Amino acid sequence: MAISQVRLVVTDFDACFRFYRDVMGLHILWGEEGAQYAGFRLAEGASLTLFRPQPGTTVAETVPGQDRVVLIFSVEDLDGSVDLLKHSGARFVSGPADYPEWGVRAAQFRDPAGNLLELASPLPISLWSETLREAAHRLEQT
Repeated sequence: MAISQVRLVVTDFDACFRFYRDVMGLHILWGEEGAQYAGFRLAEGASLTLFRPQPGTTVAETVPGQDRVVLIFSVEDLDGSVDLLKHSGARFVSGPADYPEWGVRAAQFRDPAGNLLELASPLPISLWSETLREAAHRLEQT
């Protein structure tokens, strides 16, 4: 089983469309500003879809201080990618920082709808936390 599509229901469709097209630089598969929905290529066989809610419907609110979903994009050069996105208008809320307990270097930012996005690059195993190294070792043994 593989994830083929991530759908975001967004109330400011046009701002999100421009963000994923212009700031994130994602390739448009279908749709345009002002449309009901649009799709962007993420990786081979996967897409990100923006969907405008039907008139009269509501989008569920998140619990204050807690995000329900985080979209994580793997990148080779985290710091370079952060600089590029900042130059394109992205506003980061954290990082870049090393997270030894997760084995990654990451930075987080939000799209115009408030969805949390993260760029992440793997840390060398030598920088992982001891707990993560032990867990990885146990998995290798099974």
